[in-house]
Amino acid sequence: MSKVYKLPNDTRARGKVVGEIRPFISYIRASDILANETIEQASSESFNPKQETELVKKRTGFKKKEVSRWPDVSGAAPARPLSTPHCTVQDLMNYASDNENIWKYNQHEKRVEKLANLYFREYGLGEELRIFIVKFVIFIEGIIEGKSAKAVWVKNMDADASVSKESLTLIGQRYFDLLNTYHSCNILQKNNFSDLNEFFNFLSVFDVVKDTFMFWKMNFFPNQQALELNKFMLDFRKKLIAYKGKYSKNFENINYVNEKTFQKIFIKDRWILRFELTTFKMHHDVRLLSKTFSDLMKRLEGDYRLSGDIKYIKFTNEKFSKKYLDVLFFIEPNEKFNSMEEVIHRIQDDWVRASSYTLNEHQSKDGKILTHYAETDAKVKQLMKSETFFNSEYLYIGTRDKTKIEAAVDVLIPYFISQAIFLPVESTLPKTRQLTQVGFGKKY
Repeated sequence: MSKVYKLPNDTRARGKVVGEIRPFISYIRASDILANETIEQASSESFNPKQETELVKKRTGFKKKEVSRWPDVSGAAPARPLSTPHCTVQDLMNYASDNENIWKYNQHEKRVEKLANLYFREYGLGEELRIFIVKFVIFIEGIIEGKSAKAVWVKNMDADASVSKESLTLIGQRYFDLLNTYHSCNILQKNNFSDLNEFFNFLSVFDVVKDTFMFWKMNFFPNQQALELNKFMLDFRKKLIAYKGKYSKNFENINYVNEKTFQKIFIKDRWILRFELTTFKMHHDVRLLSKTFSDLMKRLEGDYRLSGDIKYIKFTNEKFSKKYLDVLFFIEPNEKFNSMEEVIHRIQDDWVRASSYTLNEHQSKDGKILTHYAETDAKVKQLMKSETFFNSEYLYIGTRDKTKIEAAVDVLIPYFISQAIFLPVESTLPKTRQLTQVGFGKKY
């Protein structure tokens, strides 16, 4: 221990000198200063035995604790030890894709899946894309209907905490599975959705992976990214709810899949036909089309007309600039007509008459209406293109033909209804539904 020397001409008291020095060494611990000063005084001055004993006791009362330091890491902040290694986005996608149970559906999801499969198969989507889109529809329903819209269950708000694969919720697992398929199969690059409805704009939920400023480009997926994803999904949910609210009348039709009321249509023998009804002068006016259809039904029904019992589902297609009515007729056979060709011609002629009446067009002097467009203005269509059973322009179903009745109730009618769900349009007529069903217990 170094000794302290007094200056020759220093006549000041010892304690006063020490007190003046302290401020210049304030970066040293105060306890160490006091200990050193006390020891130095004991070695340089004479004390009686009693004073020396007190100093020794005071010195031994200060115990130094050992300090352990982390190894030098080139000036970087010391790394925080993690109990669980961070997952990468790819880890989460692989984990979700390996779990087949995430696509086991509840009763509501089964109804949605059935309609989506029927609609997109008939629309002509390839198998790979159709499977993806159907799952995407279920994913959206889960977000809207689910009690929690969180993609990752965050157990704490510590941004630096690790996220385990097992912490993914059902919504989270479905999201990362779809994210994996979307990019590995180049869903957007392979398909053109420009001619489809705004529903497909929601596929942008998977495009965030392209943005280098988003958390998807991080090597790891810590809790901070999980918190951002949860917030992102909550915002996404608000947009979905707004979309579903906009077309609330259309989405109500989901609840009528396989309803027993469909069976009531077949308490009589039926001819099933499908017509696309329009007129050049009404292409842009849904109100006129609707008025003309009402007049058509008056002409077709009745004891002395086409049938005394005609049921139908009418879908008003307003998606494109040229509007038209897509109508599925269920017509009770009439012995006055010898063939289906006569029935088809009767519907086409009455549509021309109804159109002329609505437009207040003048007839010829002999009362005849001359037209070249009867077959195009009232065009008979295939019942369905994607189903062999209904790959025809008309089909006869007797009351005892259980197989055909089941097929119509299980496939044809649900598909026709699905148009209003997956091709929704905000009607230009606020009080008019895009889909009208007559003859199914009550009018919807």
